[in-house]
Amino acid sequence: MIEPLKKTPFSHSLRHKRVILNFANADFTEKLWKTIEQDKKDRDAIWDWIKKNDDVGEYLKDASKENPGQEVVFIISTDDALCIGTLHLHSISHWNHKLELGYWIAKKFEGKGFVSEAIECVEDEAKRQGFHRIEIKCNADNLHSAPKICVTSDSIT
Repeated sequence: MIEPLKKTPFSHSLRHKRVILNFANADFTEKLWKTIEQDKKDRDAIWDWIKKNDDVGEYLKDASKENPGQEVVFIISTDDALCIGTLHLHSISHWNHKLELGYWIAKKFEGKGFVSEAIECVEDEAKRQGFHRIEIKCNADNLHSAPKICVTSDSIT
């Protein structure tokens, strides 16, 4: 019989190769807003519900409070860029040793391997905590992600 994992908080800061993941909080409001604002210019229908800086602040303030222990949001950064996207862990199941992962990366950083590195970083942290499965879902029209995710193993052990 599988025993549930001990509920251990995820590290607030993770680093892997070129990416840095920091636990999202209100301190990142301005950085994330600037990235989203630029990204809205680069493509349509992204972050439709965010209209101003205050919306980002509310999102970051509520991100981890809505589902304590069930959702974690990280800001993806590099040494050169303070905020290039976000990575979300949801439906964290300590009983089933699995979690779901979602992400967004600014268009100008797409296709450069940053999301793959961020996922590897989270995989390392998830393994450390005893998780065995990460589920990633993406839009099939996402040309940068869909082909890679479709061939990803469902096991991280």
